Amino acid sequence: GFLVLSHGVLRVGERRRLSDGCCWRRGDRGMVGRRKLLRRRSLDDEDGDKWKVSQEAYGGNDNGIVEDGERREKLWAEIEALETYLKRVVSAERYGEASEIKEEIDTLKRRDPYESLKIDLDVAVSEERYMDAAEIRDKLKAISPPPRTKEEPGKSTKDQWPPATASNKSELVSNGIRVRMESFYIAEQSKPEDKLYIFGYKVVVTNESANTVQLISRHLKVRFVGGDGVVWDIQGPGVVGRQPVLEPKENFTYTSLCPFKNPPQDPIAGKPMGSMSGTYKFVFGSTGAESFDSTIMEYFFIFPSGEGNSADSR
Repeated sequence: GFLVLSHGVLRVGERRRLSDGCCWRRGDRGMVGRRKLLRRRSLDDEDGDKWKVSQEAYGGNDNGIVEDGERREKLWAEIEALETYLKRVVSAERYGEASEIKEEIDTLKRRDPYESLKIDLDVAVSEERYMDAAEIRDKLKAISPPPRTKEEPGKSTKDQWPPATASNKSELVSNGIRVRMESFYIAEQSKPEDKLYIFGYKVVVTNESANTVQLISRHLKVRFVGGDGVVWDIQGPGVVGRQPVLEPKENFTYTSLCPFKNPPQDPIAGKPMGSMSGTYKFVFGSTGAESFDSTIMEYFFIFPSGEGNSADSR
């Protein structure tokens, strides 16, 4: 269990006992939740024995990896808050505390699927396990980078996009809905001489919640490489003229097109021309009055390396 603190005060002598405190619960869907106590001492406190305690639950799979989009955002919000606090602690020359905070940051980063694989990749390369490294690199391509709300020091948003690990696939479970996307180039419908490039994309939406839900609308954002942040905003009812109702464990599959006409940058073989992300809106309940959004993780439209490399229209 967790220690209940009177007036939120924790004595320094008790810190180590709580530093590894966590709670694992297993249910029908594996590990349901994990809570960790994070200690934060205020710079305004004159009494060094006073600590502020916060509690966060991020969930995760059996390995503690946080895959849900919303929880992953909360995880990184906590990481960024700790990174900001770390700078203040270092400036105050409280290096012992800084070491503990750095350890906490590293532990939280290890729970992000992208950062966890990056660590595994670094280890595999350092141990010269190059076959393993290649497999890990391929897995990285299917996962979006951490959802940071702030730019990392020394990097700009322009430097980060499109990422080196850009993939034509993405998959994410949010609010009980799994959305799997995959794009492909359609050479037979494209006209490069007219600067027209046609991509298709296949979508599989799976209801992994306990409720019957209905997909009622979509909000898609297409971003163009070389477009200086220009986004093509697409909103409308349903998908491909339908508003499918999904029972628990049921899925709905469809394909659609995304044309690139006069793109801001000429295509480069094997490189992304743009990306798509967004949300689907669902309703549930006896009257359909309750609604929620499910996230479409960003994936990329990648120009093929050679002619005849397009996928079929599936």
